[in-house]
Amino acid sequence: LLPGIMNALKHVQTPGIKWDLKPERTKIKLRKRLFPLGLTKLTVGADYDPMAGEWSVKTSWKDTVIGGHININGSEIAMTK
Repeated sequence: LLPGIMNALKHVQTPGIKWDLKPERTKIKLRKRLFPLGLTKLTVGADYDPMAGEWSVKTSWKDTVIGGHININGSEIAMTK
């Protein structure tokens, strides 16, 4: 059943949506990009693993003024410059 669904999804035309299906482990990724201050990019998203039934929330903030990038993944916060 899963290979048939994956094969059907490969032929669906969806502008703006990229399908990357791997049969051993598929995650559904939802992302929304916002530009709240014009020079910064805020990305909010969630990944769903249907095999494990788990959600993971991901958030990142990129600021071009100071050149920094902040990632929040679960309870981890990382800043890179």
